[in-house]
Amino acid sequence: MYRIGLWLLCAPLFMWGVVITSSPSGAEVRQGGILLGKTPLSLSGISGMIEISLSGHKTVTQMIKDQREIFVRMLPTNSLFVFWKQEKVGSMPKDVIFTPDGRYLLITFMGEQGIGYYDMQNQKLSMVRIPQYHRYVGYVEGVFSPDGQEFWFTQVDKRGKVFVLSLSNWSILREIDVKGSMPKVGEFTPDGKYYYVTCWDSATVTVIDRKTYTLQRIIRTTGYQPRGLGFSPDGRYLYVLFYGSGEIIKYDISQNDRVVKVIRTGGSNGRFRYHPARNWVYINNLRKSQFYILDLTTDTLSPPYSCGTHPSNLKLSPDCRYMIITCRGKDHPKGSDYRSPEDGTVELYDIRGDVPKLLETIRGGNQPIGIAISPDGKMVVISNFMDGTVDFYLIETERL
Repeated sequence: MYRIGLWLLCAPLFMWGVVITSSPSGAEVRQGGILLGKTPLSLSGISGMIEISLSGHKTVTQMIKDQREIFVRMLPTNSLFVFWKQEKVGSMPKDVIFTPDGRYLLITFMGEQGIGYYDMQNQKLSMVRIPQYHRYVGYVEGVFSPDGQEFWFTQVDKRGKVFVLSLSNWSILREIDVKGSMPKVGEFTPDGKYYYVTCWDSATVTVIDRKTYTLQRIIRTTGYQPRGLGFSPDGRYLYVLFYGSGEIIKYDISQNDRVVKVIRTGGSNGRFRYHPARNWVYINNLRKSQFYILDLTTDTLSPPYSCGTHPSNLKLSPDCRYMIITCRGKDHPKGSDYRSPEDGTVELYDIRGDVPKLLETIRGGNQPIGIAISPDGKMVVISNFMDGTVDFYLIETERL
């Protein structure tokens, strides 16, 4: 009895500790100017602010409260990125996106039975659980309704659905059967009346009425594995990007979804990111490790721009001053479902000119994919798919 009681009394003292790691390792950890050691470093019985420094790199400050682990990414002193922190969030975080007011960061997971919302003010992650009768997880990515009251996100499964989340009370309002296999990417039409979603395996696009949440029609494509999609500014034309067959296909929605143009790129096209001032679209091609600019005025494609290995995503800042590309890196010999043999990269481009200018490349986690940019453009969040983490950065926009 005595030994058990003594263990219980002392257990919190033994369990209260934090492991501090950095990339690169060997960074010095200080508190109040006193050197505590170099990373990787295990500390116990310590709390409060610490400083982590490495020659030639920006100093990072971190607050120790009740964490078990703290990871910091050391960036060169001339970097435009400022590392804030890393959070462990769950299994296979795929997409990250800020709410329109910037208060919350939404996180979709491929490996969790739901999605998360991270409160930027309280720095706390909460989960919205999907009912257990759904046999598969696999929540891919989402977009906000035009009024900003709902978040529509997809579940990539043979019998996958589109889910509608209310931002007022964090509850699932609807689950919509898309009548297609493996729904991937959804977008609202420019007038906000309809939601279009690509279905990977069935090579279809499902059209859903925004107000009634009802299926309107299904577009059967001629390509293989449709992924990203988007619209002309007037909403007349639909553009679908194909991952498997390597095409960009333009459809006339006003004329029974007639195929207007097919642009064959080869490789695997991913996301459709619109630049409203230029009427341009930025498109990543994962297998070719390239990206393109599609001019919607002329439907012409720029020459390819080389980027890092396997660009999995790209997003433009709200003011279209810069673009972020996440590059997954080399695949594991067994395939992309396994941890990559090396961590991926995050690239920052200046897109104010006619030709994108690469400003900086930093190391990310294992398979960085999701990109969230705050409404003011000053914060970037990256999800690391295989690590189960998200990295928070500030961008020194005044130096762009």
